Amino acid sequence: MAEYASGASAVVELVAKLVEIGVTEWRRREDARKHLFGIVREIREELVQNWSALKEGLLSETAVTLASGRWRAAAAALQAALADEPLVRRPLEQAYRRASNPVSPQPRKTMLWAFGDVQLAIAAVDEFVKRERLVHWRPTDAECQPPPRIEALLAGLPLVLITEVAEIWRRFLDAVAANRVQRYSVEEVEAVRGQRNPLFEAKTRSDARARFGDNHCFELAKGVWEFWIDAESRILFTTVAGEVRPLVLVRLSGPEEEGWSTEYEVELAACRRARLNG
Repeated sequence: MAEYASGASAVVELVAKLVEIGVTEWRRREDARKHLFGIVREIREELVQNWSALKEGLLSETAVTLASGRWRAAAAALQAALADEPLVRRPLEQAYRRASNPVSPQPRKTMLWAFGDVQLAIAAVDEFVKRERLVHWRPTDAECQPPPRIEALLAGLPLVLITEVAEIWRRFLDAVAANRVQRYSVEEVEAVRGQRNPLFEAKTRSDARARFGDNHCFELAKGVWEFWIDAESRILFTTVAGEVRPLVLVRLSGPEEEGWSTEYEVELAACRRARLNG
């Protein structure tokens, strides 16, 4: 509860600063953009909290009370700031419309709809932040240095996990060598992403696993492929002179587990791939 109150308090402060400047000034003033991003980041954290609670509620068939303190503190300012951004404003409103009462697991579709609404809102926020470049990161020269082997990517993990992941990776390399891997091209991935529906993305991944098990991968950028280890882990890799080279170990949490690696990991992998290719 303390973390919840702290988050709401932070939003109140950020909203006050944004209102003082002008809620619609974020397109013209950097200080307003900074405050808007702070608010959006706080709201996203609350949405992720609700996503996790609803996922647990679906598994345990128990009612869930959605957190909404941050949204209540920011709703009026965000609705004004995003008046001409219905593709992000409406999903946010939809995700919080059930917050006044506990979400019941019966009928099950009620909680499924709530889960889907929250997931769509998170995706809308991420797309908005990316499109408006409210925050952007680029890998440093040192970060672009490709790892020499898979063990370098796994350094720091528990030994039992290193052994498990290394074995899964070895089996995947054997499947690649035997030409038994189904590859989904970047054009196919973009066609799925073009639906702008994270549930459709999750189904695409689920269908691939059902058909091909571990022996499949997705091309997320030119020459950068994603291999699924488990719900929380992926390996991004490339092929250089016929040799499969691991580039990035991706660790995901919350709703990110349902989708592909984030653009930050993909950009890092692309940077390392470019270094390998000279």
